[in-house]
Amino acid sequence: MNLRCPSCKSDKIVCLGQIPVGRFLSQFLSGGNLYCCKSCHLYFRWPHLSQKQLNILYGKENINNWQAKLGQRKDWQIAVDWLNTKLIKGKILDIGCFNGEFLNYLGDKWQRYGIEINEIAARKAKEKGVKVIADDFEEIDKLSSQFDAVTAFDVIEHTQNPKRFLWQMVKATRPGGVIIVASGNTDAPSWRFLGSRYYYCAMAEHISFINEAWCHKVAQELNLIIKNMKKFSHRESNFTRKILDLGLNTIYRFAPNIVGMIRAYGFGGIDVRRDKRLRQFPPSWLSAKDHLIVLFRKEY
Repeated sequence: MNLRCPSCKSDKIVCLGQIPVGRFLSQFLSGGNLYCCKSCHLYFRWPHLSQKQLNILYGKENINNWQAKLGQRKDWQIAVDWLNTKLIKGKILDIGCFNGEFLNYLGDKWQRYGIEINEIAARKAKEKGVKVIADDFEEIDKLSSQFDAVTAFDVIEHTQNPKRFLWQMVKATRPGGVIIVASGNTDAPSWRFLGSRYYYCAMAEHISFINEAWCHKVAQELNLIIKNMKKFSHRESNFTRKILDLGLNTIYRFAPNIVGMIRAYGFGGIDVRRDKRLRQFPPSWLSAKDHLIVLFRKEY
């Protein structure tokens, strides 16, 4: 099979190594390999589940796996600051809005719309006053130039073609409007330290991985201007937590069998009895500054 980049279709790709067998929330899925495209700088998993298979799993999943409040989400806080600076009010669409918590925080000065595949989460978003207009982001194609702002937090890594997904967001945005995307960042030192064995790419539902270089390249191709870009960690952590995360991941980097032994004795938060290969699942590193949030502006 002649494997090509799912975003730019280039055949200039490099295999960076095998991804450990991972968990898809409550499901267990094989790892595959991590690849890097030398043309557009996208990182991606292959093989992976089809979008249809993933959507079925998302729709059935327990919503407690994604519960969060504004104070727990650094990306939401950054996005709110950006929106309050760039736009006073308007019409906003949040793709993958889940239970509508982010949109709820923006208040009634915004006309708030969402796309959410999980039926229970969508119902909770509606209870907060969010107009859930679709259950699949493919429906964005029907929303030409309707919104002043379009956001997607922790969504683009779930898409097979992130460039096409970003283009769909652009099409839904009015000229002069903004697009905000937040996801993992392959340029993070913690990610480079562990490569294909990093916890973020070992999550089997994560199939595409971006970075600053990819964002700049697609911005140029899609006639977007990058107005702001920030790196952040998904969890505010104290010094002790940071040292513990660093220590455990260093052990995993050089002696993964030790981590496997710890898991075999029932520690580490993963039940390895269902699949012994999960002993090699990497420890999380939530204190790492391994995420990226980008503010794009659509000029015309």
